[in-house]
Amino acid sequence: MKNLLTYFMPLTMLMLVGCGASGQDENQPAEESLCTIYISNNKGWEPLNVYLKDKENGTEYAGGGNGAELTDNERINGYVYFYYEVPAAANNREVGVVCNNGEGGKTSEIVLKLDKDYYLLLSPNSNTPTIIENLDNPFESLVP
Repeated sequence: MKNLLTYFMPLTMLMLVGCGASGQDENQPAEESLCTIYISNNKGWEPLNVYLKDKENGTEYAGGGNGAELTDNERINGYVYFYYEVPAAANNREVGVVCNNGEGGKTSEIVLKLDKDYYLLLSPNSNTPTIIENLDNPFESLVP
């Protein structure tokens, strides 16, 4: 029995040391997200979900199916925006973004490079999310 312990003990220690839970150096700070997507929900969708899929490798950053349900919101310049903080793994990735209501209503895909915050407007008159350029007047983005 003692011979078996002598043989297996170093292997057990090797496995414990070699299989850290995070796989990340504890002295290195965790990478932070570069991007939050803010959405002005003028379609009145409840729930409002956002789905993000990497255009190159197919990774789903907000979960599969309908994506992540947006419940948190923030008021900016008098307008309410629901928001989704994109995971750091998606930093600088090009992703397709689709908003939906979980019941068949969805927008067309808009492609964004996740290197900054984005503000999107969902209009009841359009199926395509519009990137908001002027936070003081988000509806200005709808005028051609």
